[in-house]
Amino acid sequence: MKSVILLLLITYSSAELDSDSDVMLELEHSFDHGDTWQTRGHVTWSSGRTSADQLTLGDHQKQALKTLCAEGGLYLLRSNVQQAGQAVGLMRSYTSACSLVSSGMVDTITLSLDHRSRVLGINLSAAAPSHSPGLRDTFKTKIVSSGVEPGPVPDTAAYIQRLEEEKRRQEKGDVPDNRSFLAKYWMY
Repeated sequence: MKSVILLLLITYSSAELDSDSDVMLELEHSFDHGDTWQTRGHVTWSSGRTSADQLTLGDHQKQALKTLCAEGGLYLLRSNVQQAGQAVGLMRSYTSACSLVSSGMVDTITLSLDHRSRVLGINLSAAAPSHSPGLRDTFKTKIVSSGVEPGPVPDTAAYIQRLEEEKRRQEKGDVPDNRSFLAKYWMY
């Protein structure tokens, strides 16, 4: 009886994650190669819709991003990911600081999802260069999901059927033995 209840709980728990559940990202960024992290804000994604509550950048953060761009450095982002009310884990990504500035502070976070729509990882990228590049007060974030595409499935039923037909023909003697002389009579 205990195993049935446990099985039902596991089934319920996994079914809860199968649906298009809300994904909440608590974002933090670093301008000093990951030595210190500062809160950037929260982004929620649900069924293709994004709602963002991001903090405005201070003057020292803008200057740090500008310096990072001048050095050719990387803008680091980490996120504490929650899905369906459960913590998924801490995930990190990065992009070029210069590409972020040239995009006008427009970035895209790609959620990599498995076949059950659970978050596997995040990827940060800057948008294409903007007509008005430069530093802004806030980030303009877009969330995109990328799911797993199923690969080709072998047609095993047709293959087995073809093998069985070939075996029946050989038993009846309809198919001649096309092996070479050595393959037929070589013993060692």
